[in-house]
Amino acid sequence: MLHIHLLNSNEVDLKETITSLQHEKGSVDENATGQQQPSSDKRVHMVMAEEKVHEEQAGSKKYRKDVPNYFVAIPVTSEQILDKIEDVQELIFTKEPKLLKALIPVQTMHLTIIAAHLRTDEDVKRAVSALEHSKAKVQTLLQGKLFSMTFQGIGQFNNQVVYVKMSEDEQQMLSKIAEAVESSFMEMNVDITASNDFRPHLTFLKLSKAPALRRKGFRKIHEDLYTEYEESPFGTEILNRIDLCAMHKKKQDSGYYHCEHSICVGPSSSEDNEDKEEPGDDPREEVHCVSLSDHTKANCGRKDSASQNH
Repeated sequence: MLHIHLLNSNEVDLKETITSLQHEKGSVDENATGQQQPSSDKRVHMVMAEEKVHEEQAGSKKYRKDVPNYFVAIPVTSEQILDKIEDVQELIFTKEPKLLKALIPVQTMHLTIIAAHLRTDEDVKRAVSALEHSKAKVQTLLQGKLFSMTFQGIGQFNNQVVYVKMSEDEQQMLSKIAEAVESSFMEMNVDITASNDFRPHLTFLKLSKAPALRRKGFRKIHEDLYTEYEESPFGTEILNRIDLCAMHKKKQDSGYYHCEHSICVGPSSSEDNEDKEEPGDDPREEVHCVSLSDHTKANCGRKDSASQNH
């Protein structure tokens, strides 16, 4: 197996600098054995350049460590929505089988609110506390009313990501809810610096999920693969739960992400969960939210078989 080290642009420049110093005219002295040795001045420059390369490499490693490994999300569990997404995915697969590995399993469908980098158990505990703290803010925004999220039509980002669009009329309220959650995480000093601006969308196809396709020259998802559903209604999801999920931990049997913690929001969630946490309880225990419709599930994730992977 070949192991290839890819250099970033800074490393390339510094390596070229070292090489040029090694070969620069007059930069070497010959010792008694005829072997060439760098002069003392040039050796100093070479060492400094090499140290800078190592610093750049260490910095890039640190950056990789700081990428998000958790996220806060609103799960989407409406059978109507998920069934419609599966219909679109099957159509796309029929037209372009190569995209099979780029399809997102419907069991993981969610709207991402924020992404977080949680390095330690203490970081996770702070994030759990922040999510709990955000509940009162979200409840204040909802004012005891149901909040329905309507999904209709298909959109795309640079022909790399394909998603179901959310009704613009409801995006304003959802943005306020996202801001409430974000503010609680900032107050608790949770690292959410890698979060993007909140843009509610339900991703079901992502080219980056299948890097082998890009290496083979497949660089664009054509709109004619899903044009039949481009303006179709997908259904309505009622907000009743917000999850703190781990990106890299083993998924649940349902196929949904590992939930570190969940909060129930919306009508009756307060009274139904007043005694859900006793002194001494682990605040990261799974929250069982009250279903608000036949399509909204308790617990984390869809309770279908996780074997379906398209």
